[in-house]
Amino acid sequence: MHRCLPGARVRALIVLCLLSAPLSGGTLSRKGAESFALAFFRRDTTLQSMFDGNTLAMSRRLGISYEGVQYKQLISYDVDDSTRASVNEGKLGYTVSLDTLAGGFARVLIDVAGGAQRREFYFRGKKCISPLEYFTRGWHVRESRHFRFVLSDPGLFNVYCVNTLETFLEQAAGRLGLSANDLHALARGKIDYYLCGSEEEVRSLTGFQVRGMYSLAYDAIVSTYGAHEHELTHLLVNYRLRRLPLYTHPFLQEGLAVALGGRGGLDGAVLAELAGFLYVSQSVETGSLLERAGFAQTDPSISYPAAGLYNRFLLGRLGTEAYLKLYRKHSGSAGSSAVARIDPGELPDSTGWVSYIAETTHRQAIGFDSAPPGARCVFSDGVSSVAGDGEKYYFRVLDHMLLPGSAHSSGYRSRLFRQLYPAEPYRGEEYLVRADSGEVSVYNLLTNSLIAHYAAGFAIPPAIVPRRGDGYGFSVRAGAFDGPLVPSSGGTWELIRSSDSDRYFHGLSFPDSLHGWAVGDSGTIIRTSDGGESWMQLQAGTSQNITCVSFTDSMHGLVGAAGNAIGRTTDGGFSWKWWQLPGGPRSVCTAIALLDAREGWSCDNMNGISHTGDGGNTWEPQPGPGSAFGIQFLSPREGWAIGARKVAFHTVNGGESWTSVFLDTLRCGRVFTLISTAVCAYDSCVWVGTTSAASNNSPARALVFASRDRGRTWHCQWYPGTGSFYAIRFVDTREGWAAANNGLLHTTDGGRLWTMHTPMSHLIMVGICFVDRTHGWGLTFGGDIYRFRPR
Repeated sequence: MHRCLPGARVRALIVLCLLSAPLSGGTLSRKGAESFALAFFRRDTTLQSMFDGNTLAMSRRLGISYEGVQYKQLISYDVDDSTRASVNEGKLGYTVSLDTLAGGFARVLIDVAGGAQRREFYFRGKKCISPLEYFTRGWHVRESRHFRFVLSDPGLFNVYCVNTLETFLEQAAGRLGLSANDLHALARGKIDYYLCGSEEEVRSLTGFQVRGMYSLAYDAIVSTYGAHEHELTHLLVNYRLRRLPLYTHPFLQEGLAVALGGRGGLDGAVLAELAGFLYVSQSVETGSLLERAGFAQTDPSISYPAAGLYNRFLLGRLGTEAYLKLYRKHSGSAGSSAVARIDPGELPDSTGWVSYIAETTHRQAIGFDSAPPGARCVFSDGVSSVAGDGEKYYFRVLDHMLLPGSAHSSGYRSRLFRQLYPAEPYRGEEYLVRADSGEVSVYNLLTNSLIAHYAAGFAIPPAIVPRRGDGYGFSVRAGAFDGPLVPSSGGTWELIRSSDSDRYFHGLSFPDSLHGWAVGDSGTIIRTSDGGESWMQLQAGTSQNITCVSFTDSMHGLVGAAGNAIGRTTDGGFSWKWWQLPGGPRSVCTAIALLDAREGWSCDNMNGISHTGDGGNTWEPQPGPGSAFGIQFLSPREGWAIGARKVAFHTVNGGESWTSVFLDTLRCGRVFTLISTAVCAYDSCVWVGTTSAASNNSPARALVFASRDRGRTWHCQWYPGTGSFYAIRFVDTREGWAAANNGLLHTTDGGRLWTMHTPMSHLIMVGICFVDRTHGWGLTFGGDIYRFRPR
């Protein structure tokens, strides 16, 4: 029942509501601007309340704080302590002006001492907000796992840079000792990345007209570069330390950022080569850079690469924790002795440093060797050409050539290409190679950066670029490129499921182009019936970690779990029946191979291989491997398995007996381990992936052992920089895919030449499925799922 209130009581309630309403509504008044300025100088208790709540949350979201800094949101927008003291003592005057802006915004200008120092603040209503919020109104927003991208012009943005940043973040996180929980927290809070169209836009957002910078106040990257890894390093080291002084000695601060992330537009490897020349030619020496004043007085084109190379050495020599301890030790207030000078006695002796310089000067990306007989032509534009042998690319360039590369960025416009060739059309090429008698430059046009460089004036001994026919001839190490110069397949991998779960995934199965299952820790099973467009969680009936999965059609499937448990479904995964195979709690079912609705095999890390002939209702152990980590059957009779002691096993009678192949006797020149499920067979061919056991002094070089005659003869395959093969799948005897530690590799000749199709070394791809040449999926350890998209 509703009652009507007398008019007087209604008016009283309205007045009471108005009096009790928050004062944040409306627009900022002149008096409000003056109150803000007064609080700004006096630092009284009202200042914090004058900031918008979302702005404060934005500043605090990653948990980074600075000693002695009460108002983090004022970093870079504040005045120094002496100026503030002079104002409060009446020795310096200031003026306040208020500009009313459209949309309920306002700008407050505070001028100290006749404009000698000017500070701008922006308000929404009566609350102060960050310039980042004000100037990016109407900008476009995109998100990835760890980043929130705010874009001035979407045409300057591409997914390639997103993948580059994600890759770099996880690599740098490993170098800096960030934990999995740290990365999960970053995924929740997001790193704000503002991609600007010009340095003027950077100035509007930060107050500094530079190509890019890290905003300490709001833990954001503001840059004209799509992948500004240098500034991201600054953020990550502060995130690792969480609470630290505001200033750090630049030799360490900038040196670390160069060591891990290069410098805007210049790849770290390019700067390392330059630094090697500077040290060898005695154009710079470390001692002069250990004084902050000496570092500041040295041209940044010298001080930054020199510090970067030494910090690479220092991080490797000391290890992460000792390095960060030194970094923290030389952080402090602006005028502190810790920031002013590093004592040479705190650094390692010079013997190791001299050897490190020598190694650097011998690892040049660009050389002048000719293509060997086995190199094949991978691209020609009719004037220039390039051939490859898996380790290097061999160029003959008239003056410049454009290379498609492995990325596809529809609608993207390269700012660097427009600067270099304003009259030429840009068609989405990834690489630009330029050459003349004195210089070779290799650019990545998607990141707008120089990734490899040779200059005769910076070489010891100097040498001109040789002529070969009508062009200049030289080689570039394959590792300088993020992927193959021309993708072997006309397709790309797209992220279709992003996971923020703390659970790890281990297996993937697609029996056809629509139905798929992925499994992981704590009984996790997810299912798709539309090719990966959508996924649903299934109830597995167990809390054990599920390690492998195999479906033969849309209804029949098996999964294996810790404790050597096997689960069976006949309704697509909506219900499960479980069996316990022999083995204790340390026994784990490592792989499942279900050939049809009845025939299947499982293997575990303790007991070996078991067989079922009734779809998983009963299991019988088979003779052969004592423990196994991977298995695949081509028919009810023929199959392959991987054993624990560098042994591959082959059967032609359904597993009643197995023939052993001792892979470590094949003498491929590398030490390796064999503890993965990377085994794949197709017709008479078989491939077995390994993990490198190389030391710190020997580069990672994992191997694929391949046979084309059912294991009678074998040969070795590899790709530069690969330390582990996690999964291998072939769609026929020639075309195949491999998930490696540095990305997804592709081959069209049975593995004789592997090329990097999709770099993604920040991820561990634990599963690859192809049902035909155009339908493929990949699963990462973190639960992300990728789908192959043919062009």
